[in-house]
Amino acid sequence: ENAVHGCKSHLELIQINQTLERRIEEEVAKNREKDKHILQQSRLAQMGEMISMIAHQWRQPLGSISAVAASIKLKLSLNRFDQTTPEGQEACKLFLQEGMGKIESYVQFLTHTIDDFRNFFKPNKQKESVTLSQLLNRTLEIIGKALEINGITLNVETQSNYEIFTYANEVTQVILNILKNAEDV
Repeated sequence: ENAVHGCKSHLELIQINQTLERRIEEEVAKNREKDKHILQQSRLAQMGEMISMIAHQWRQPLGSISAVAASIKLKLSLNRFDQTTPEGQEACKLFLQEGMGKIESYVQFLTHTIDDFRNFFKPNKQKESVTLSQLLNRTLEIIGKALEINGITLNVETQSNYEIFTYANEVTQVILNILKNAEDV
């Protein structure tokens, strides 16, 4: 009778152990899912901040493009250039070339800004050799205008040109988070 009872207890223990293992696996899976959800929410919050920074960085160049275009339109509509003389034609040509050069420069800046942000969010799990200076410059290209608009001056002094082999996007993200936290304070 004791042997039968011991066998039943042993079977019950095995069953309880299996049930416990299954419940632990379920809870671990639930926790992993929660972690993924929290990470996704964090990523969305960062993207929201990035969009805000893009808006800050784009506002000035877009205003400048608008001002140059309006200036060209106004001078042409008011016939500010005497097209009957070679000097007037040359002045008009130079004015238009200068205005178009400014617009092209602003458009290049806007394009560069988009590339910076796109590269920042690209899941690059490749290590690369970079200097601290390069990492800081990448970060400042992303957040610099927002800091400037908020009246924050950042003095950067790097004395090391040693290259480090690291995940550059992730380090840039860490530096960005530190600067954003400092900006918020």
